[in-house]
Amino acid sequence: MILLVRQWIRSDQREQARLDRSADRAEATGEADDLARYNAFLAAAGTDRGTGRRAVAPEDGPDDVRGQPGTS
Repeated sequence: MILLVRQWIRSDQREQARLDRSADRAEATGEADDLARYNAFLAAAGTDRGTGRRAVAPEDGPDDVRGQPGTS
């Protein structure tokens, strides 16, 4: 069991070093790193493509029923 934990820790350290090198490389070249590209993807997914506005307003929650048929 201890051996498995040690392997997991070493694997995690290698993965973190790889991610750090990737982020450093992206910063040095001026390219967007994986996190920046993912954040841009989420921002684009949250907008209405026709108007460029947010598809869901922040104040609209699951209990908000304004505009639905049969509600006042």
